[in-house]
This record gives sequence, C-alpha cells and structure tokens, in this order.
Amino acid sequence: MSADHTPSPPWQQEMRRALRAGLCGTLLGILALSAWAALAPLAAAVVAEGTVKSVGNRKTVQHAEGGIVAAIHVKDGDRVVQGQPLITLADERVAAGAQALREQWMMSMLKAQRLEAETAGNRFAPDLKALDERIAASGEMGDLPQWTVLAQREQGLFVARAHQQAEQARWLSEQLSQIQREIATQGELIATTESASKLAQSDLAANEKLKADGFISDARLSELQRVVVDYRARVQASQGQMAQARQKEADIRLKLSAQKTEFARAAADELKDVTAQLAQIEQALRPALDAQTRQRLVAPVAGEVVDLKAHTVGAAIGPREPVMDIVPTGSELIIEARIAPADIRDVQRVQANTGVAHVMLTAYRARATPQVEGLLSYVGADRVTDPRSANPGAPYYVAHVTVSQEALQAASKLAGQPLVLSPGMQAEVFIPTGERSAWRYLFDPVLDGIRRSMRER
Repeated sequence: MSADHTPSPPWQQEMRRALRAGLCGTLLGILALSAWAALAPLAAAVVAEGTVKSVGNRKTVQHAEGGIVAAIHVKDGDRVVQGQPLITLADERVAAGAQALREQWMMSMLKAQRLEAETAGNRFAPDLKALDERIAASGEMGDLPQWTVLAQREQGLFVARAHQQAEQARWLSEQLSQIQREIATQGELIATTESASKLAQSDLAANEKLKADGFISDARLSELQRVVVDYRARVQASQGQMAQARQKEADIRLKLSAQKTEFARAAADELKDVTAQLAQIEQALRPALDAQTRQRLVAPVAGEVVDLKAHTVGAAIGPREPVMDIVPTGSELIIEARIAPADIRDVQRVQANTGVAHVMLTAYRARATPQVEGLLSYVGADRVTDPRSANPGAPYYVAHVTVSQEALQAASKLAGQPLVLSPGMQAEVFIPTGERSAWRYLFDPVLDGIRRSMRER
C-alpha cells in the first residue's frame, strides 16, 4: 500500500462520524419543525382591551345652572336610593325669589278665603292644614307658623270689615227707627187733627142754621169757617210730612238691603281680582319652586356613588358640570371591548357563528386566574372615536361580551378564589377566529407587506 492511501487517524474518523450524525439530526429536526409548522393547527384570536360596565351605564349627576355647594350628603362608595339627596346648592337669588312668591301666594290664598266668606255671608275660618298640604304638594314644604300669622292678619281684617258693616247697618237702623217714630207721631197728629176738624165742621153746620135764624152774627160764622179751614190745612200738612217720612223709611230700608248686597258685590269683585292674581302668582311660583327644588341634586337611580368630584362646601359647580356618577344597583354587567377596524370582519363572522369569547380579568394574577368564557352579544355597526382615550382620534368598533354567572363560578373554582366583576375593571378579550398554522403566523404578515409594496408606485 502506497503512502497516498495512508488511513486517517482514529480520532479523525470519530469526528467525521459525529459530524455526520449531527448534520443528520439537525436536518431531521428542521424537517420535523417544518412539518409541524406546516401541519399543526394553532388557534387564532382577535385580542382587544375591554372595560367592565353596567348595561344601564353609569348615570352622571350634573346641574343645569350650577351653583355653590352648601352641603354634601354622600361620599364615594355610598349606596343610595332613587330620589335621595346627594348635594345641596346655595343660591340666594333663587331662594329669595321663591320665598317672595310663596308669601304672595299664601297671602292671596287667605285673602281669597276671606272674600269668599264675605261674599257668602259666612264665618271666616281658614283651614290652615289644608292650605299647608296644598303648598307642600306643589313642591315646597309648608310653613304652618307663617300661615298662622297671615291668617290672624286676615282674621283681623275680616272682623274690622264686619264691624264696619255692622256699624253702618246699626246707624241706618237707628235712622229707620227714628223715621218710624216720626210716622207714628204724624199719624196720631193727623188722627187728632181730623177729629178736631170734624167737630169744627159740625159746629160750623150748627151755627150756619143759627145764622139763618138770625141768632149769630156773620163775624162768628166767619171765625168758625176759618177754624175748619185751619184744621184741614193742618191735616194736609201732617199727611204731607207723613208721606215724606214714609219715603225716607223706604229709602232707609233700601239702603239697608243695598248695604248687604253692595258689601257682598264688592267682595265678589275683589275676589275675582284676587283669583286672577293667584293664577299669575302660581304660574310664576311653579318654575321658582322647581328652581329651588333643583338646588338639591338627587340620585336618578338606586346604586353606588363613584367618582365624586365635589368635596368642599363653598366650592363652585359649573353649569352641566359632572358632579358624580351613580352605578345602578342590580344592573347586568358586561365587558365593553374596543375592536380594531382591521379585525372587525373576523369579529362579525364569529358573532354570526359561535359568538364565543374569552375574558381575562387583569385585576387578578394572570398565572392563577383562568380565562372566563363569555358570549359576544353585540358588535357596533360603525366605528367610533374617543377623544378622551390615550390615543385620541383612533377609530375602533364597540363590542359587548356577556359573562354568565355559571361561567364566572366555574372560573372561580379553577382559580381557587371568587372572581367578581366590578364596573370599571379592566379586562382583555380574546375572540377566537379559527385556526392557522405556524407558517401562516410567520409568513402572512410578510406576504401582506409584499403585496402592499408591489401595489405602490
């Protein structure tokens, strides 16, 4: 054997065998990995950020006109019922205007009741409790002591007017009595004068016979004739005076009757004016009381107070400025996700088919907390933007994922702790869209980029 075919040393032969084995192993690994990447399916999903919200949404409490904080009745986390006072504002102009109109209304109501009593001729007895309940029902609590003071004032006026009317009636009655006595006296005088006149006429008739027989003189007969004429004149004068007295009596009786009628008529006319004033006052009082009522911010729904922004008495609240939010009690909670416009078609396809979504609650530890299965219940028809987001102006589609209590309880058992959804909690939403191979995960973005680049000019 020649020197050119000298066999390699054993250590070189061992190295070659090891190298060939390594190359074969690497090649087999690459082939196996390529086969797995080409054939093994991997789940594909759309990932979106989400926030837990109530179906009824948080109710924002605000005031239309704004004002100065006078009292704060709640704090963050408080449970409130619908209509419960939350914050009281102070506006002296509103309070003063409402109080002035309210006092006018109270005075006019009592005046109307007094005039009604005077018109009907009844006793004036105002029902203060009924009036208090009426103004309380109009939106502002009544004030019985104030009612009492005003009622005493109207009662005094009623008594004074009634006394004045009684004095006028008494004065007319005294005049009537005096005239009636005068009529009686004139009647007696007429009767006496007529009796004397009859006697004088009889005496004249007898003397006329004696004159015819020549027993008395003409002078005596003339004197008797003058007496008869005088009695007749006196009777006629007394009858004239009686007629005048009877006319006065009729006039006084008419005045007595007219005095009552005139008093009632004047009260009725004044009652019409007061009724018209009451209508105007009530028309102005309703918005004034409404504005005063609006000085108290009340809970629009039952729920929990969150994001309270007013913490200081005397602080100013601007018109329509949010003061706090109320998370409704007992409303269903959902996860509101923001879907990128590029993924909307896949999400719509999932909603039309299975509607399955998975939720990861980021408030819990990721390693110990499983995903919670949910239902894709809603996908927005058009994209929207949120100027308050970290990326203002970026468009997205709104999607709602509903999580059942059963799914939440099942996830709680796996996690070994209770999982609770709370409004405002952050979450990640995974919406399965199908399966893809690893090759497609790696090369689809590259191919898409190549296609877009080849279309550019």
